[in-house]
Amino acid sequence: MRILHTSDWHLGKKTDDLDRLDEQRQVLEQIVSIAKAREVDMVLISGDIYDQFIPSADAENLFYKTISELARGGECAVVAIAGNHDEPKRMSNAQVFASRFGIYLIGYWDEITNSKLSKEHNIFATSVGKGYIKFETKSGEKCTVATLPWPSFYRYRVQKTEDKTLMDKYAEWLKEACKEFKKGENNILCTHLSTAGVRFAEFDDEVTEYSPFATLTRDVLTGVKNMTYGALGHIHYATKVTDNTYYCGSLINTHFTNEKAIEKSVNIVEVKDGKLVSVDVVPLACKKMRIINTNDFAQIDLFCKSYPQDYVKAVVENVKFVDFEDVKKLRAANPNLVTLSVITDEAKELTQVEIKKDLTTQEIFDKYVLNKTGKLPEKEVKELFLELMVEAVYEAD
Repeated sequence: MRILHTSDWHLGKKTDDLDRLDEQRQVLEQIVSIAKAREVDMVLISGDIYDQFIPSADAENLFYKTISELARGGECAVVAIAGNHDEPKRMSNAQVFASRFGIYLIGYWDEITNSKLSKEHNIFATSVGKGYIKFETKSGEKCTVATLPWPSFYRYRVQKTEDKTLMDKYAEWLKEACKEFKKGENNILCTHLSTAGVRFAEFDDEVTEYSPFATLTRDVLTGVKNMTYGALGHIHYATKVTDNTYYCGSLINTHFTNEKAIEKSVNIVEVKDGKLVSVDVVPLACKKMRIINTNDFAQIDLFCKSYPQDYVKAVVENVKFVDFEDVKKLRAANPNLVTLSVITDEAKELTQVEIKKDLTTQEIFDKYVLNKTGKLPEKEVKELFLELMVEAVYEAD
C-alpha cells in the first residue's frame, strides 16, 4: 500500500500584505501530480488545512478542489484532520458530502462518517469508530488509520482535572485511538501536535522540551504497539522523530530566514503487511524566503537580483537618513522585495522596545513577572500559566 503524507497547508496565508494563495495552488497541483504518478492508495493531511478559523471562500474552494482531485473518483482515500488553525465543526460538517467520494474530513475524533464507496473501488472503508477508520484495498490488504485532530480538553469534550495534564490525556487518547491496531496489518497514526525535543520551526536555534501546547514525548510514540507509520503535523519542517514517525513539513515557506533555505516536500510511504518498507521524501518547488540585514541599498538591490525567484525581506539599520525616492526606486526595480524595514539611528534611540512577536509565550511571561516582582516566576506557576494559555489561545471556537 502506498500513502502520500502532507500537512500544514495553511491555505489563505499572507506574508505581510502579500497573498500566497496562487503559490499554494501551484504547489498543490504538484502534489496532485505526484499522487497520480505514484498511484497512491491514500493521502493523509495532518492538520492546519487553513491559516484562519474562518477561511476565505477562495481558500475553501482550493481545498475542496484539491482533495476531490486527490481522491481520483474514489480510487484514493483522503483523510484530513483538523489542526489548531482549523475550526473542527466546520470540517466535520462537510463530511456528509465528502464521504461520498472516499474523503474523510475529521474535526472531532468521535464524529467519523463511513464512506459510501463500494468494494468496486480501489480502496474503501470497512468500518469506523472513535478515533479510527479501517480500510481495505481491492487486493485485500488492510489498513487502520488512527486519527487524532489537534487535542485539547475543550475539543475532546473532557472536563479538566487537577491530576491530569493535557500531555497525560493525550497519551490516553492515543492509546484509545490505536487500540484497533492489529499485528501484521498496516497501522497508521495521523495527528497534529508538537513533539518534545523537536524545534518548532526550521529557523529556531534550540529545541524546547516543555511546550505550552499539546506535546508528546518520543517514548509515548515508540510505545504504541503495532504502529507502522506515524504521520504528524504542526512542525513546519520535515523531520524524522522516531524510526517510523515523521513530520513532513508545511506546504510552503512562511518565514524569512538568512539560514540555508528550507526545501519543502511530501512523504511517499510504502507499507506492506504491517511493515514500513520505505519513506521517500519528494521535493516540492516553491519560493524560498530570504532576509538581508544591511545599511547599503545597493547591497539590497544586488541581493534581490541574485534571487529573482525568491521573496526577500530587507532590514536597513545603522543609517542616519533615508531618501524615500531611493526606497521607491528599489521597490520598483525588485518586485520580489516583499518587506523593507528601515530603522534609522534616531528611530532606534526613540524605540528601544522589544518586539513581543519574536518572543515565546514563556519568555513574555518570564519578562512580565520579572518586571513586576524583580524575580523570575516559580516553575509550578509558569507551567500552570502555560497550560491555561493552551485553553485560552486556541479554544475561542
